[in-house]
Amino acid sequence: MEFVTLWMHSIWDLVLETAPWLLFGLLAAGLVDMFLSTVWVADRLGRKSRHPILLASVLGMPLPLCSCSVLPTASTLRRNGASRGSTAAFLVSTPETGPDSVGITFGLFDPVFAIVRPLLAFWSAIVVGMWVDHTEGPEEEAPEPEPHHHCEDHCGAAQTKERGLSPMLRFVLGPLWNDLAPSLFVGFVLAGLFSAALPAEAIERFLPGGILGMLAIGLMGIPLSICATASTPLAAALVDKGLGPGAALVLLLTGPATNLATLGVVRGMLGSRGLAAYLGGIFAAALAGGLLVESLYAYLDRPLRRGQAIMEHHEHGVIAQYSAVLVSLLFAWYALQWVRKRLYSHS
Repeated sequence: MEFVTLWMHSIWDLVLETAPWLLFGLLAAGLVDMFLSTVWVADRLGRKSRHPILLASVLGMPLPLCSCSVLPTASTLRRNGASRGSTAAFLVSTPETGPDSVGITFGLFDPVFAIVRPLLAFWSAIVVGMWVDHTEGPEEEAPEPEPHHHCEDHCGAAQTKERGLSPMLRFVLGPLWNDLAPSLFVGFVLAGLFSAALPAEAIERFLPGGILGMLAIGLMGIPLSICATASTPLAAALVDKGLGPGAALVLLLTGPATNLATLGVVRGMLGSRGLAAYLGGIFAAALAGGLLVESLYAYLDRPLRRGQAIMEHHEHGVIAQYSAVLVSLLFAWYALQWVRKRLYSHS
C-alpha cells in the first residue's frame, strides 16, 4: 500500500510539473492546425517540389500529428507524387517534434536539452530521408492506412477548415486530445512507476555506458509505441535514476518514429528496402545525436538538469495546481467519451 501511495504521488507531482507547459503546447498546436493545413502541406510536397526532403522535414515539425495520425497525411504525400525520401523525412519529423512535445520538454528538462531535441529531430529526418532516397528498388504506391481515431473527423482531404477560437478549441479538445491522451496517460503511469520502484542511480549501475547503452535504450523505445509528448515524462523519470543526456535523447528520437503499430504501413509506403533504410537511418541519426549531446554536456561540465525532480515534494505555484486540475479533467473527459463510445457500439 505504501508503494502504491508513493506511485500515485510520483504521478501527481509529474502532472503538476508538466501541466502548464502541456496546456501551452496544446494551444500552440491548435493555432498551428488553424493556419497550416495538412492538405496544403501535401500539395507542396508533390512531384514539382524543390528540395523535397528539406521541405518535408521543415513542414512536418510544427504539425500536431502523432506516429499513428501522421500516416494518412504521409499516404497523401505519396499519392501526390512525393518521393520515398521526402515521405520518410515527413514520417520522422512530424511525430518527433510538435508544439506539445516541445512545450513539455521545456517543462521537464533544462533549456539546452529542450532546444537541442527538436534541432536533432529535424536533422535526423533529413538523414533518414536521404538514406531512404538512396536505396534501390521500384517505387510502390502507398496503401490506404487503416482509420485512426484522430482522423475520424479531421483528416479528410477535401475538408474546409474553419478559423476562429471555437473551431480551434474543438480540434484541441477533440481530435488532438483524443490522439494524445491514451499514450500520455501511459507515459505518466510508467514514469511514476519507474520513479517509485527504481532505486537512485539504478540506470548507472545496470545500463551499459556509451553507445551500447544508447542502443539498448533505443531498442527499448520500439515496443513502447508512445508519441513524442508521452515519451518525455518517461525519459525524465529515467534521467532521475541516472540516465545520461545522450541516452535520453536516443529514447526521445527513436520511440515516436518506430511505432510497431505503424511499421507495416510504412513498409507499404517505402518498400522493404525503404523500411530497412528508414529504421537504420533513425537509429544511426539517434546514436550520433546522443553522442553529440553527451559531448555537449561534458563540455558544459554539468549533468542534464531536470526542471524539478519528480521525487522531491515541493510546493507548486497556483498556476501549476490549476493547470494540473485542468489536465486531470481532460483525462476524465477522454475516459468518459471512451466509455460512452464503447457502450454505444455494443448497444
